[in-house]
Amino acid sequence: MVHAKPDVIAEVWNTVRDWPASKRWSLASLLLHSLNPNGDHAPARITPADLIGVWKVPNPPNDDDVKRIIGDERMRKFGS
Repeated sequence: MVHAKPDVIAEVWNTVRDWPASKRWSLASLLLHSLNPNGDHAPARITPADLIGVWKVPNPPNDDDVKRIIGDERMRKFGS
């Protein structure tokens, strides 16, 4: 089994994260189908450790930022 290095995964993520959602869905679908093309293999088991750092951002939001973002999204979705 080949394990991608976290820096390669981050590089790929930086490339695709700004793609339109439809393109990211297509890519995700292709990746998932490539894991089990004939249905004769067990699905890959991904652990939380495999995902650490995949979506790492240079300046992650702090607790106050997260509360503000959630509040803004609630206002956008539900109004007052």
